[in-house]
Amino acid sequence: MDSLPTFLDEQTFECIERELGFPLDSIYSSISPSPIAAVSLGQVYKARLKYSGNLLSDVVALMDELARRVYQELNYVQEGQNARRFKKLYADKQDVLVPDIFWDYTSSKVLTMEWIEGTKLNHQAAIEKQGLKVLDLVNIGIQCSLRQHLEYGYFHSDPHPGNILATPEGKLAFLDFDVSPIVPTLKNFFDDALNSSTKRQ
Repeated sequence: MDSLPTFLDEQTFECIERELGFPLDSIYSSISPSPIAAVSLGQVYKARLKYSGNLLSDVVALMDELARRVYQELNYVQEGQNARRFKKLYADKQDVLVPDIFWDYTSSKVLTMEWIEGTKLNHQAAIEKQGLKVLDLVNIGIQCSLRQHLEYGYFHSDPHPGNILATPEGKLAFLDFDVSPIVPTLKNFFDDALNSSTKRQ
């Protein structure tokens, strides 16, 4: 998630109400009047659920007609399922954080997830100011990447700094879950490379 041109807020709020079937004021006690960030085909709002008080982020897909034809397969339900899969796979790693998905408030065009406080990985000074070591976070990221390629058979396909945050506790938080499967030939390449490296040692 990063700063990109945004759509009209009125369109966004109409999309949320249409997709979730309720007026905004019955879903949220508060929602940012403008997006806090934008993704390639949507934008991100910070909100608080009315019934529970949970702080969360809403990713809302809004596309012009050309983009809609090109990206007919866009489905935030699938992205939510990817997030759930990530969370399960990394459940044993205390230094990796994956936000919870609020399924009652998620549809193909609206993804509602837990709000994660953190700093983008390319803001090194801000990270170090919190007493965190950037190298430690990089090592966590490398371990995650290796597990994705060598154990899980699929990988996070858009790991730029806007999609991965350093939390105040020193955890690595993943926010975007556009993942791709690894074809067998590519997995074999990684396996062979790892085996060769091990033998040389």
